[in-house]
Amino acid sequence: MPSRSPGLSAASSLVASLDVSEATKQLRKEKTTIVQCARGALYYLRDIKDSEAVCEPLDGGDESTHTLASLWQVTGYDSDEDGLARDPRVTNIKRQRTSAGSSCSALILQPSSALTAAIDKEPTAAERMLRKAFPLVSPHGTAHLEKALRELEKYELVCQGDDYADPECLATNSEALQYARANAVVKGLTWSISASLASRGRGRTLERLKAEPFLGESNARKVLDIVETGTCSEHGATRRMTGAPAKLELASVLCLSAIRAGELVDDTRDPIRSIAELRARPDRLASLGGGVRLQHSLAVHEDLQEPVPADDAIAMLRTVQEAVRALSIPHANGWHAEFVGGGRTRGFAGHDVDLLLSHAEEMASFLDGNGQPVFVINLLLEELVRRGRVLPKTEAYHNKKTARYRHETPRPYLSDLHMANETSKGYENLHHDHHDKFFGIWRSARTSKLHRIDIVVCSHPEELPFARLGWTGTRTLNRMMRLRAIELGLYLGAHSITARGSQTPGSTTTQVVVEARPGRTPVTVTLQKLEPLPFEYVRSEEAILRVLACGTDDFINLVEPTNRNA
Repeated sequence: MPSRSPGLSAASSLVASLDVSEATKQLRKEKTTIVQCARGALYYLRDIKDSEAVCEPLDGGDESTHTLASLWQVTGYDSDEDGLARDPRVTNIKRQRTSAGSSCSALILQPSSALTAAIDKEPTAAERMLRKAFPLVSPHGTAHLEKALRELEKYELVCQGDDYADPECLATNSEALQYARANAVVKGLTWSISASLASRGRGRTLERLKAEPFLGESNARKVLDIVETGTCSEHGATRRMTGAPAKLELASVLCLSAIRAGELVDDTRDPIRSIAELRARPDRLASLGGGVRLQHSLAVHEDLQEPVPADDAIAMLRTVQEAVRALSIPHANGWHAEFVGGGRTRGFAGHDVDLLLSHAEEMASFLDGNGQPVFVINLLLEELVRRGRVLPKTEAYHNKKTARYRHETPRPYLSDLHMANETSKGYENLHHDHHDKFFGIWRSARTSKLHRIDIVVCSHPEELPFARLGWTGTRTLNRMMRLRAIELGLYLGAHSITARGSQTPGSTTTQVVVEARPGRTPVTVTLQKLEPLPFEYVRSEEAILRVLACGTDDFINLVEPTNRNA
């Protein structure tokens, strides 16, 4: 038998030679075992052909063949694959591999307590998800399934309200979160659900799905129902979803919230169940209080739902950059515009265009001769309205937010008390985002058609990686990254990484592993409660992801924006 790698020698007592005859007999009974190859990886044994074994990676992935002589048996035989994966022998080998793996070798001589704690724990659901890639188009033909899960998430949002986004609903929408996570799991799968159903049946495929992070039995069954039947019979089993399609249609109107849409549909005396009905009822429209903005949004609703043509998206980017550089402001030529949001993750715009403005030296505002802040976004919007590109607030939706306190030292939003009390859900909204921003309507110079546009102006130059990461998204991915930060005793926001306060009894500090890659000098930073991680350690999105991965490149797949379509 071949020798195992030195790093796995501590686990040698846990494995045994593979008995080919017994393995063949057990496979005929539809039972399997977990085996380990010479380099230490763990697999389910799927088949034996001549002198080779067909194996499937324990953590998911495509099947591969190995010579029988290169495999060692770790567990007994069972049809309960989930139970085999929980076998203590498997857990011990995983721990031995993690301890000996290259991702931690740089800190062997000077291990930090933070890294040691990470080694001693099984990967969390958030950690496992962030190791994946989420391409726009899955290689396993799950487009219909993804569409259904997104629709279910939207139904939950319109029936219950978004996370903390509505004053009437200050809570996390857990049901919508479950569907969003389920969709991300499907996006990140390294194996085909359809192929698994065909070759292994529903029961074993269900167990495989349940082994994925964030996916319990109920949602795993829903996923299989959609794949097999095209619909989900369990939808609404825990709560009535009365009027969900109608609420979703009305809530798609700009300026009309999910809560208001729900009230219109649920009105027992005089319900409104469609956009057409709302347009036919000016009295009801006036009662909503949206004024000219809502009236205009309703009138041009169909135009705003159309995808923005690539030529128009590029023109919007170039026009915004040219306009800001033409302003009479300090170092105007240094301003740079880039696509974020779907334009960056998909490579093309959806029904809106998201732009991020940044400067290598200047903040989003500067002080005038009287010490009062002058906001770049205000001057830019005045110019764009003058040019006829952005519709003014007297005519249409025109929502602008600016932060007046970025000139204070230290910046108060980098160490706000809410960071220590952040929910374990890692929810996201704009309340704690202090970049200046504008949400409005753009008129195409090429066609005169209207499109939605969002412009974000980076607050401080050193905060650009956080603005770029957060505004690129996706929303679900942002939540997983923030949840991962919470697990490390940190708060990941739109401006910084900040210590939430020690989670270790008797300690007042938080250790942050910044660098632990092999061949590099290990770096661990100690932070006090509500102290931001110095920006010198997080000068790029990749550096932020490395901090979340305890100084390793475990989340390297997500550096490429087109892998962030979770």
